Amino acid sequence: MLFLGIIGSGLIATTAMTLFLALVHRNHLANGDMARALGSLITKKEEGSLGLGLVIHYAAGCFFAVLYHSLVKFAPVDAGPYSVIFICLAAGFFHGLVMSMFLSILVAEHHPLERFRKAGPDVVIAHLAAHLVYGLTLGTSFYFLIG
Repeated sequence: MLFLGIIGSGLIATTAMTLFLALVHRNHLANGDMARALGSLITKKEEGSLGLGLVIHYAAGCFFAVLYHSLVKFAPVDAGPYSVIFICLAAGFFHGLVMSMFLSILVAEHHPLERFRKAGPDVVIAHLAAHLVYGLTLGTSFYFLIG
């Protein structure tokens, strides 16, 4: 049952992150079309990339939920609701920093589609914020689904 709670939390948090990035993209604040960017890294074209990108993104979200849960489990503090949320939020911040730098340095420079090759500060900040949304939502979901 614990594993299902972790996976469920990962799905919820990934959905929140995906919706956040969709809002950023739709409002032209930054190129937040991450699912298509992920999928087209594999397919090398935009057509048919959304579904594959979502599968990759949700699989990664569930994988990272397991890692975040390990951090919570081994934290040297009482894992009350605020501790769980704070640990996941902090993990989301550091995860977001790493992924934002990875995105702006490696992915953007070598992406097969021109529209994903530009990753300026707006894209970096959007993805950092999206990982904060993931961490906050994951920590909250852990508390309510796992206890």
